[in-house]
Amino acid sequence: MFDAFAQPSEFQALPPFTRKIFLRFVNCANKSCLHPLDIRRFYEFIRLCHARRVKLDQFQLRTHLLRAGFKAETADHLSTLYFHGRELLRFGRVPNSRWNGRATSIVAD
Repeated sequence: MFDAFAQPSEFQALPPFTRKIFLRFVNCANKSCLHPLDIRRFYEFIRLCHARRVKLDQFQLRTHLLRAGFKAETADHLSTLYFHGRELLRFGRVPNSRWNGRATSIVAD
């Protein structure tokens, strides 16, 4: 079944370039069953939001995803991925660290 494409005017709260990447994700995504390429485009959106310091929380994103035609369950899942992705990027890499060979810890130099 054909779904109408999401339009830029529906997502004015997002900065222009971020909106472009978001629209590429929502318009290309298989909304009933996400494909690995869909997830890859979504991760690109997360990285862009982080790099450009976009002020968008997971609840605002969930609203955008629902407006774009995603089911509530998928919107919840994606908004949780978004939150975790932003948190991981925010904390980044541990400075001056090396892997100590154990599965549970990182040792600082």
